[in-house]
Amino acid sequence: MKRFLKITGILVSLILIGGVVVYAFTPREKLLAYVIPEINNIRITDIYINNQQATMKVHFNATSKIAPVYIYHLTYDFRLYGQSITHGEQQLSPKSQTRRIQRFALPVSINYNQVGALIQQQITKNDSVEAHFQINCDLPFIGSRSFNVTRKLPIVLPVLSVPQITAVKTEDFGFRHQRLILTLTIQNPNNFDFYLRDLKLNAQLKDYLAAGSLGKDYLIQAHQAASLDIPSTTAITQAQADSLTSASNLSGSYTLKANLVAEPVSESIGTIRFSVATNGTISAPEIK
Repeated sequence: MKRFLKITGILVSLILIGGVVVYAFTPREKLLAYVIPEINNIRITDIYINNQQATMKVHFNATSKIAPVYIYHLTYDFRLYGQSITHGEQQLSPKSQTRRIQRFALPVSINYNQVGALIQQQITKNDSVEAHFQINCDLPFIGSRSFNVTRKLPIVLPVLSVPQITAVKTEDFGFRHQRLILTLTIQNPNNFDFYLRDLKLNAQLKDYLAAGSLGKDYLIQAHQAASLDIPSTTAITQAQADSLTSASNLSGSYTLKANLVAEPVSESIGTIRFSVATNGTISAPEIK
């Protein structure tokens, strides 16, 4: 028994010494290729976009190549064309790892006012995001180590354009009442189609308040625009409608608040929720 324990101790010592020797004499780039997990199964979820900012979660798996490598702390900096668009850090728990696969969900916040042009350029060129990671991990037989790693990742950053009211008309709505019909133009600047699942809006057109919603799902294809007629639920009297006809009171400026839900036709992007407040100008209404 003592001989067995002695032999076992010698073998364990040799393995540990061998690991240290390999780590000490293997070129760092070659060592990284062996020990740094591969990133795959990238998906974007929990996307919320408003006038200025977007928040989302970037999910991916880190798959170890040989023995499980546990990453317990990660600092990240995502860049487009050399400029940082978002950065942060995350502390990981052992529960995030199952055998050789470790799951990540990085919280991301992007200021579209500052980097929107870069994201639009990425969409046009279909480029990858340059991800800079500082990884603190536990290596088998070696222990805790820190690495700086750069990877080009196919992260798709979604963009939604602000809806615009392009026309207004009236139609009969009950006895001696009418309602406004707003023509709303929504563009899809992305490389994927999406279904417009929900849309609610409030529009102030001088003295008239219109509120309406989308009656059914609508598919908007990539790099296309859709014009949707949204009937207002607020009725106006015939006298008000006659006033609109004679005075063209709906021409000019407007303010618009809209909330919409878009579901991309893509496995790598989850549901997008967009909330926006804007203003614009419309031409004189078309009266039926």
